[in-house]
Amino acid sequence: MKKGIYLLSFLTICMSVNGQTADQDTLNTSISTWKLGNNFSNIIPTEADTSLKSFQIYNKLYEDYIFPSYLGNLGSPGISNNFFQRKPSKYFFLQHFMPYLNMPGDQIYFNTKKPFSEFAYAMGGGRQQQEQVLKFIHTQNVNPKFNAGIKLDLYSSEGQYSYQKGSDISFLFFTSYQGSRYSIFGHAGMNTIKMEENGGIQNDSDLEEQLTRDVPTRLDAFNSASTLMKNKNLFITQHLTIGKFKSGNDADSSDIAVVGAQEGKHWAKLVHVLQYSTNHKLYSDLNPNSGFYKNIYIDSTNTSDSVYFRTLYNSLALNLQSNPDRNFHLGFSVGIENELNRYSNDVTPVYTVNYDPAGEYVFPEFSAVIYLNDSTAKRRYSENISNTALFGRVVNDLGENLGWEASGRLYFQGYKAGNLNINGQLFKYFNTEKGASQVVLHGQFRNEKPIYWLNHFSSNNFSWENDLDFENDIRVGGFYKHPARMLLMSAELSILSNKVYFDSLALPAQESSSFMVFSAMVQKDFSLWKFKFDNKLNFQYTGDSYVLPLPLLSFRNSTYLEHNFIFAWTNGELLTQLGFDLYYHTSFYAHAYMPSTGRFYSQTEKNVGNYPFVDAFLNLNVKRTRIFFKFEHVTSGMIAYDFFTTLHYPMNQRVFRFGFSWLFHD
Repeated sequence: MKKGIYLLSFLTICMSVNGQTADQDTLNTSISTWKLGNNFSNIIPTEADTSLKSFQIYNKLYEDYIFPSYLGNLGSPGISNNFFQRKPSKYFFLQHFMPYLNMPGDQIYFNTKKPFSEFAYAMGGGRQQQEQVLKFIHTQNVNPKFNAGIKLDLYSSEGQYSYQKGSDISFLFFTSYQGSRYSIFGHAGMNTIKMEENGGIQNDSDLEEQLTRDVPTRLDAFNSASTLMKNKNLFITQHLTIGKFKSGNDADSSDIAVVGAQEGKHWAKLVHVLQYSTNHKLYSDLNPNSGFYKNIYIDSTNTSDSVYFRTLYNSLALNLQSNPDRNFHLGFSVGIENELNRYSNDVTPVYTVNYDPAGEYVFPEFSAVIYLNDSTAKRRYSENISNTALFGRVVNDLGENLGWEASGRLYFQGYKAGNLNINGQLFKYFNTEKGASQVVLHGQFRNEKPIYWLNHFSSNNFSWENDLDFENDIRVGGFYKHPARMLLMSAELSILSNKVYFDSLALPAQESSSFMVFSAMVQKDFSLWKFKFDNKLNFQYTGDSYVLPLPLLSFRNSTYLEHNFIFAWTNGELLTQLGFDLYYHTSFYAHAYMPSTGRFYSQTEKNVGNYPFVDAFLNLNVKRTRIFFKFEHVTSGMIAYDFFTTLHYPMNQRVFRFGFSWLFHD
């Protein structure tokens, strides 16, 4: 810890000196970032995150989910306690690790006049229980149209409790080229997840009496249970303009402020998307007969489960639009897509014997027939499946401040044949003296067959062969957003039918009856003198708390004093935030977790929640350097020992952490 503090002090001095050469404000004028949306056919501008606000929140689960439940350890799987933040994923076994991974759909692309780099590091917990986060990104333009970069994210934790060590490593290369008629965007990445599995602690009451390392766990040294997952993905999107408006003048491609300006100059564009990924999951346990698992199907002496998923995806779309300079703007998109999937997993051995005679011999006193018994064991099952769909989208701007859009996708071939997904939204912008605001109303109809692994799966401890009906989800909702007032209000309603979930035996099940889920959330930030109050409150109702357990109320607050110190003798500034974070949700039957399949499942054993988690922090910003110091889980042991978000998986106890981010842009 002392070495880390010395290193941080040295880097702080270096960064402060380096920061004097340029102002941070120049970053916004010399760099542009964006994502690809609407089936990767449109450029959606984003903003580089250089703010000090919430910088102390380094765990990606809290960034993506707001109200997460997880195993308590950095890098461990998690699930959002807000139902409407949960997203279905074809990456079944990676689904609960998605916030840590770099996947094509989340890729941010750059266009920058100067090379841009960011190095971020966070650590804490001491040598025996250390957690570390390392992030690095570098990107630069080869010429005004062509950009390339690399990105590395590492989450590593020794764990406070026994057999809890884990790491998530994500590395990728990305590139983009934007021409007047042809553009290409590429992404090639690798994600590796390694986790020791302890199955949770044996008795929750042990937290009051024993040190974290001494608390007995359900899977221990005799099991040496672990999970290894590897994902490799390749992504290429090509845009070809085949028709342009005569009145459109090409934008100056050297000006990154108009990145994506070519989007509005075409009336016809072809979009091709290629994705290829391989996914391999290994789960091992040296003592599967310990009693932790209810069944053993293959080997009672050693578990070595292997699951493989490979997919090749291609889509081709035609985008048409009217002149965007007119008040009435109409856009169409229609396309076809195909995916070739291969699924493979272990199965219970099936033996076959060859009884064909190898030869017949006749002797004076007797005759003999010789049989060659050829016994083989089939231990692996693989299946190739192709799915094909049609998709389309319509966008209509009725003037500058009003519009609507609708999109749909229908699968007509393969395992997913009959899947239908329709989305629509109406949006309205308001300009007032207090700034612009936005109202969006949206709806969705989804009728989809449960993904392959929910119907067909086999391993050493779990095996099922299902014929699940199509799931139905009808949603309506909307939100009101007023950035100047720092206000966001949203409401969502969903009616679910044939909902698939994992029951108390950690097996997939389907609830045939329909039930309703409702959510209302308010995000409001206040300022009182130099004090800041950032608040998020979520109310939820679930019509079936066993199939879909959700907390009634979830609350998250950041309260801090913000002051900008100005040093006249150096003409320098130091932005400072001192405060605390509070996380709370009401008690409910939170999910349990099954390491063998990597899935959260329903339970009625114990309520979890009604416990406040408090973190104290100090944030500093010097030019292009951001630093945080944080006492995490200050309330540990002060109120109670019920600090769980997942059954039998306690959160980390009180610990000190620090971290920094250093920007280079010259």
